Amino acid sequence: MHTVAHMSLVMVRSDFPPDLAYDIVSALFAHLPELQPSHGAFKA
Repeated sequence: MHTVAHMSLVMVRSDFPPDLAYDIVSALFAHLPELQPSHGAFKA
C-alpha cells in the first residue's frame, strides 16, 4: 500500500466555512501532479 504524508498547517478563523476548507484541500489533492513541480513540499 502506498501512502502520502505531508506536514503542513493552514490556519483560518474560527468562522471559516468548513465546506470551503474541504473544497480547498480537495483541490490541492486533485491537482497534486500539477503542483509537484512547483515546490518540494508537494513531492511524495
